[in-house]
Amino acid sequence: MEINKNLWLRKSDLEDLRALLSHEPASESECFGEDETISHTVSFGNGVEMDIKVCGVQYHEGESNTAWSEAVLFVNGSEVACSEPSDAIDGEWILDHDGDEFRAVVRELPTELSIGDFLEYTRKNFSVSSDALALINNILEFFQKNLIPEDALANTLTELFDGIGYDPEEIMALEMCGGNKKER
Repeated sequence: MEINKNLWLRKSDLEDLRALLSHEPASESECFGEDETISHTVSFGNGVEMDIKVCGVQYHEGESNTAWSEAVLFVNGSEVACSEPSDAIDGEWILDHDGDEFRAVVRELPTELSIGDFLEYTRKNFSVSSDALALINNILEFFQKNLIPEDALANTLTELFDGIGYDPEEIMALEMCGGNKKER
């Protein structure tokens, strides 16, 4: 079975990770050290998680000292698979375990997502009736007009979309993109 999830990262966070993976430090003080790691976790449910990590290195004069990336798959907290080291963070990370393929796709959040963009995404990617889309539109407009706190928006969206195929990462992506901002 193939299980797919998205890992949504802000543009600034992705830029920082890309810089770590491409920067050759001039000295040990500039090096992303061997005890340093930045990790983002994708949950596949049922105790299965994938960490996508940027890892530091031990500095050696005259050698390559750039950080590297990898994906590690865990089942109930125990490591069961890992990728080969990479010099990139973007794109697909695929790990297999017990005949299942777990795919995490690192995606950049748009700087702002309008209600119209979100509804179009929903229409294209899920089997949702036009009545359901109208309801979603009304709820999102209510939140915008009343400037409800973002955690309330995320909780409402999670409950609303439960059962139509959205995963929590997509709900958080909407909330992070400005789902509570006035549409332009």
